[in-house]
Amino acid sequence: MDIDAFVAAHRPTWDRLEDLVRRRRRLAGPEVDELVELYQRVATHLSVVRSASTDAVVVGRLSSLVARARSAVTGAHTPAWREAVRFFTVSFPVVAYRARRWWLGAALASLVVAYVMGAWVAGNPDVQAAVGTPEEIRRLVDHDFADYYSENPATSFAGQVWVNNAWVSAQVIISAVLLGLPIPYILWQNAANVGLIGGLMTAYDKADVFWGLILPHGLLELTAVFLAAGVGLRLGWTVIDPGPRRRGEALAEQGRAVMSVALGLVVVLLVSGLIEAGVTPSGLPTWARIGIGVLAEVLFLVYVAVFGRRAARAGETGDIEHAPDLAPTA
Repeated sequence: MDIDAFVAAHRPTWDRLEDLVRRRRRLAGPEVDELVELYQRVATHLSVVRSASTDAVVVGRLSSLVARARSAVTGAHTPAWREAVRFFTVSFPVVAYRARRWWLGAALASLVVAYVMGAWVAGNPDVQAAVGTPEEIRRLVDHDFADYYSENPATSFAGQVWVNNAWVSAQVIISAVLLGLPIPYILWQNAANVGLIGGLMTAYDKADVFWGLILPHGLLELTAVFLAAGVGLRLGWTVIDPGPRRRGEALAEQGRAVMSVALGLVVVLLVSGLIEAGVTPSGLPTWARIGIGVLAEVLFLVYVAVFGRRAARAGETGDIEHAPDLAPTA
């Protein structure tokens, strides 16, 4: 190909596109249509030059022009605050709402395991003896369990709790990469540990202390874990049943949903950590501490139900607004 002849023939088109891009904020309707058409045409020119010439100057100019034209065609970047508002009013709640059957199922199964484990431990002295000596168990129920929530300053404890809770949820999120296969085991471990401690506290007449310390923060904290588990399990199921879409497309969409939940849970777990550090060990009456935990849980569930349902009815999926595409080359 004669690159000089090619440049001479198409330079007016490139110059016109350059002018439209420069005036992109003041274009009339027909000029916008022209901008789109010229962007597609020049993208084709770039493809031709790349395949038939090694002229770095021409390739560089066209690459820059196509990139700027693409930015003009697809629109200006949305301000960060608008993206944050959309995330917390659409993307995160709609993903949680659409996966509600999965994480509510995970919650129900975990509660059953915890209850059965707790009842078994509380009513079976042999099991208690296998867990530890009477002195060790007495130290746990009389001191260690309650002291855990007050042995460190509230600010440092809040950070420690947040990191710990985030790690538990991260394990579940990471398991989604393995199609959710490890998630049932992680949930079982978590539920069995809660049931074990609850059973020991009940056996030694400390059930009121157990519930008074675990409910204020535990409701929201466990909901976060169950939500992470739900979207992870849903990702695994997508491999089996991708629906009407191609399996790769379904997995990509659900994978992005998992990432949305991971980001949203950072805030949820931060709230849970603040409650665990500031409310759980406080001198408030038990009913007040539990009431704060119940209020936080109800607010979260209402948030998911209201914003999630509204977004779902509007056809939102929680996926990115405009999936990335390729610049046309022909």
